[in-house]
Amino acid sequence: SSSYGSAKRVWSRRTVDTIFDPTRLLGFIVFRSTSLGGAYRQVSPVIEGNEFVDESAIRGSSYWYRVQSMDLTGKLSEPSAAVEYSH
Repeated sequence: SSSYGSAKRVWSRRTVDTIFDPTRLLGFIVFRSTSLGGAYRQVSPVIEGNEFVDESAIRGSSYWYRVQSMDLTGKLSEPSAAVEYSH
């Protein structure tokens, strides 16, 4: 069986204060790390919405996630606070 069988929604409106507004934002980007202070790598495209399901998460693993919004000029915001999820 595949180890990728339990993708979870790891980000929703509750994670960040900003709600997707196409008049103000291009979208959000989700970043993932295996530790709170570790290096974060991008795991999503620019999301035009308010949730993300991490299809590449490995079952039995824990990850830390941060979200950044992208404004209409392509500039990224400061990262959200990191949130831990176990898959």
